[in-house]
Amino acid sequence: MKLLKLVQDYANPNNFGGDKTQKKDFHNWRNETQQMFMLLKQTSYFQVDENNKNIALNIGNYGIFSVENIKRSSKPKQRYFDIHNKNKQTDFELHHIVAISKARNKKEVELLDNVYNLIYLHKDKHLEITKKNNTNVYLSINETKANFCNFNSDKIQAINNSEALYSTDDCIIQKLKKHNRDAISTIYEFNQQISC
Repeated sequence: MKLLKLVQDYANPNNFGGDKTQKKDFHNWRNETQQMFMLLKQTSYFQVDENNKNIALNIGNYGIFSVENIKRSSKPKQRYFDIHNKNKQTDFELHHIVAISKARNKKEVELLDNVYNLIYLHKDKHLEITKKNNTNVYLSINETKANFCNFNSDKIQAINNSEALYSTDDCIIQKLKKHNRDAISTIYEFNQQISC
């Protein structure tokens, strides 16, 4: 209610000079806000209560997300160490190559919370990627190094067995590449090859 009172005090037409188009009006602001709630209510992503006072992500059995699908699964993380035949290290962290936060629906959560969207990076290398807002999502990888590029071909490189820990098995490397291209195509609608 305090916010409403502050907006009401601010949006008093007497506080502004000029003609009607230059004056702020609380009632116009309230009408525009109600209209936004009505438009959001018509999308599948949000639910709005009857009084148009509360908005929430559409979750539940019939929502886009369900509570259990929003949470990251521990299974892909556990599988990573089995598939890559690596042991956990104190200075390393599992990194989602394409961040789960980019998912817009349940199917995309499943695509991104996947063992082939993970790579085990030294914490300093992981920090280097996160400092760039996780924009380095395009993976170019072989048995010696993994390059993470953004769509402008800016590259962050991680050397295997020192800055990254992953399998040198070509079959696994090819699955990582394929999954990365599928994720980028789905999430970013980007199907071009990058020089990385």
